[in-house]
Amino acid sequence: MFALSHTPSRLRLRVLLSALVLAGSLTMAGCASVGSPSQTSLRDAEQLTAQPDGTRAWRAAEARVSAFYLPGDALEIRFPTKLDDEQQDALRKAFAQALVKELTDAGLRQADAAGPGVVQVRGVITDAELASPGLNVVTTLLVLLPLSRGGVSLDVEALGGTSRVAALSFKGKAGVNNVGSAFRGIGHAKLQTEVAARKFADLLLQRAPKSAS
Repeated sequence: MFALSHTPSRLRLRVLLSALVLAGSLTMAGCASVGSPSQTSLRDAEQLTAQPDGTRAWRAAEARVSAFYLPGDALEIRFPTKLDDEQQDALRKAFAQALVKELTDAGLRQADAAGPGVVQVRGVITDAELASPGLNVVTTLLVLLPLSRGGVSLDVEALGGTSRVAALSFKGKAGVNNVGSAFRGIGHAKLQTEVAARKFADLLLQRAPKSAS
């Protein structure tokens, strides 16, 4: 009788422990990831080399940069349409804002035109993966984690005249810990443009890379 009366409690404990184990396993499997896409829009892509963080990049060793210019048409989206016009505009705007922020924070001046000491920055978003806000609501209720993760693949380069100064080929996917952006379809992709912009600033300024967030 004593054992039977405690069966529901034991079952509840077992369910709770199983859920915690599952959540822990999913957290480990759902860490943010960074690498390089299988295809790139960059010319002379063979010039890029694999980096310790998984991206592919190149930087002209002797080039000195004091300012950057980001033309209004500098950022493109090239892939089979997965996003509507509003989402494309939002992603392009997020990428532009992230580049300006990271490059100015790094000490570079934003110029109004290309010129001596000024690099022109151009980028192409080559793929985007949307998170599912509805699925993330459900999985958060069940296992306390938003499991649908989005991300982005992109190329970005800096040109001094017609010569390449730096180039980065990046693919990033959000982790399950990126909760704040998990409930907007485009949220994770926008977040990863920020990671890419930070890495590009590190590359252009020849700084030691910071850890991804």
